[in-house]
Amino acid sequence: MSEVKRYSHNGLRGMLEHKAGRYVSYEHYSALNAERDAMAAENAALRSLIREVAESSEECEFNGDEHRYVVVPESFDALTDLLEETPATDAWLNSVRAEAISSALDTCIDHCDTDCVMDAYDFSYEIAEIRSAGAIDLRDELVAYAAQLRAGKDGE
Repeated sequence: MSEVKRYSHNGLRGMLEHKAGRYVSYEHYSALNAERDAMAAENAALRSLIREVAESSEECEFNGDEHRYVVVPESFDALTDLLEETPATDAWLNSVRAEAISSALDTCIDHCDTDCVMDAYDFSYEIAEIRSAGAIDLRDELVAYAAQLRAGKDGE
């Protein structure tokens, strides 16, 4: 999912970016619509193939017990291929994962500041410096991983 910037009208200054703004740019809006349409097409194809597989099941009797089995239609291979290749859905899920990482990092930014660590945990400056350095390294790795997810790499 693309990050859509929101805007508010601010009198003579025009449109200003604001996270609670009532407006979005047409380009961002149409990109979101294209992503939604691609995911809807993927999901419609999946539902159609799943319905075909489900409707192909039959009952049979084996050793006096009734069993239900599925006659695998030719479209079953298409279903498994489609399940493996869902780029629009994968891109959206990766953007959600990246956004979750970013939100988590925003909530714990204080752990990257030595003074905040000293105040919060009553550590000496040296210990707080070591802890905040570790938090900064972890944050940098997570930011890089979130960027990879947004670029479409390393996702499920």
